[in-house]
Amino acid sequence: MKAFILAFVLFYTCSAFKHNVHPDLVKSWDKMVGRHRERCIAETKVDKEDAMGAVLAMDLPEYYEYKCFAYCIWRESEFYNPQTKQLNYANIVRGVTGFTKENTKQCYKKYKNTGDHCERIYGIVTCGIGKLSF
Repeated sequence: MKAFILAFVLFYTCSAFKHNVHPDLVKSWDKMVGRHRERCIAETKVDKEDAMGAVLAMDLPEYYEYKCFAYCIWRESEFYNPQTKQLNYANIVRGVTGFTKENTKQCYKKYKNTGDHCERIYGIVTCGIGKLSF
């Protein structure tokens, strides 16, 4: 019985969060997202509950409107220029606690040719978070 309970707890813990990141990073990211949250919810029609809680839960939805929500946040934060399709690494390092220029460049390289802006930025964001997971 103990083995079953332990296995259940381990399974639940592993499946409850997409990323396991230090809580201080998560709080700072949620604060950064908060500056543009309402505007980006209105623009993308993302589910409001996801927009309000996904970052804190580190369980980022994979549906298209949420990906566009991430893109909107990065565009409004001046981390990404949709006209040039380039990242502003200085703004990212200043604005996204824990993200480094090197890791962000690696993620950009991996996703720079991915679909549209929404898919591209979501890929870069989740890649960057993955590099900080423990």
